[in-house]
Amino acid sequence: MTDQGPFRLDPPGDAAPLWRSFDHAWYACAYLGGPQAARDPAEVQRHYHEAGAAQGHAPNRWFDEAWYRQRHPDIAAAIAEGRLRSGFEHYCRDGYRGRSPHWLFDSGIYLGPGGLDPVDVGAEDCVNLYGHFLRHGARLGRQPHLLFDHVLYRAGLAHEPGALQAIAAVGAWHHFIDRIWFEQRDAVTTTWFDPDWYLARHPA
Repeated sequence: MTDQGPFRLDPPGDAAPLWRSFDHAWYACAYLGGPQAARDPAEVQRHYHEAGAAQGHAPNRWFDEAWYRQRHPDIAAAIAEGRLRSGFEHYCRDGYRGRSPHWLFDSGIYLGPGGLDPVDVGAEDCVNLYGHFLRHGARLGRQPHLLFDHVLYRAGLAHEPGALQAIAAVGAWHHFIDRIWFEQRDAVTTTWFDPDWYLARHPA
């Protein structure tokens, strides 16, 4: 086990990067049986530090712990050997400099033609590209990945009451991540994949 103490996690909405926050309501829904388990935020966060991190839990919906370990075998090996508690610990300490923390964010796409100027990241007081995307780019409709088209996503939900207003408030990407976690409902985000077609043919 690493001898470094628990690193500080920030509350959602703090000026620090959103990906470094601990979201106790989401964590309780994802791992502790539902929002009723979120009565004491400190207790929920303590669960993450004392047990959840070692079990492969993520501290928030913006960091995909399972994907990060799978995507970076060296990190998975370090965890297995006891040199790291989790992929999230690695990302907070070093990985944020150049590794992707989520399966639906690709820094190369975000910096692609017509994309973000790296100078803007520092100018807008963001630690890295992903932090910039979560705080600014998602709301502005910048493309984070080949499999996420915010225009297509909005069009697909135009018939749902209140959906377009909710998307406008937080951005299409945030809305989609919340939708699949809290409502467990998919949506079309790319012309290359139709979740309804796939489910009809693979009901299991």
